[in-house]
Amino acid sequence: ECVRVEAKAELDLVVDDDCPERPPETIVITEVPFDIKTPEYPKAYPANQDICWSWTPKCGNYAYLEFFDFDVLGRDAYVTINPPINGKSKFYGNEFNPANLPPKTIGFPADTAVMICFKSGKIVNGHKGFSARIIDKPNSDWIHSPNYNNVKEDYYNCSDTPPPYGYGKGIDHCDVGSPLSKGQTINMHFCRFDIHSPLEGDFLTIHPNPTGIPKYFGDSLEAAEAPPQWTEYP
Repeated sequence: ECVRVEAKAELDLVVDDDCPERPPETIVITEVPFDIKTPEYPKAYPANQDICWSWTPKCGNYAYLEFFDFDVLGRDAYVTINPPINGKSKFYGNEFNPANLPPKTIGFPADTAVMICFKSGKIVNGHKGFSARIIDKPNSDWIHSPNYNNVKEDYYNCSDTPPPYGYGKGIDHCDVGSPLSKGQTINMHFCRFDIHSPLEGDFLTIHPNPTGIPKYFGDSLEAAEAPPQWTEYP
């Protein structure tokens, strides 16, 4: 028999019980698009939640995750995403505490399973959790800003193919590369680059960083703050 006790203090809901710790619930996604939401969203999530969602893309595709809302804060409340993004797997925060938020959109390596997990502790304080959607997209060797979407690039003449329009506002996107096996190398080649100044909130980051410049920007690959045109990773 388990005893559950709830108490409220300073707008926090404290839930305690003497039940044994339960293993996380795992939902295996079988069809996409699939909407992922914390329990009881958009209402405040309950205490002592431990739930994961798993998706394996179809052969030749990659998983694409988009967050529409994210409000996960409180003691022992967080989201984990695997594969990691820029070496980081644990995320939490909201629009008022954005330092540890995940990117709004994430493109994962092709043919790679993705796991998103949510955990809340004994104390919850009225945060509503998150809402997201996961889909499949066909694999491509190209990494590009959204305004290049569906543009058929010619590898040898890509610098001569401008995008149909400029990139939009409010973009926060990461593409995650495939892990390398022992002895493998990967080459990254920029053929076009035109990103406004960080003073306007626009920049590119690369992990691992090939130069140590924290934020890349400029109107061409010749700009002082632009990334190198070629990088080889061991």
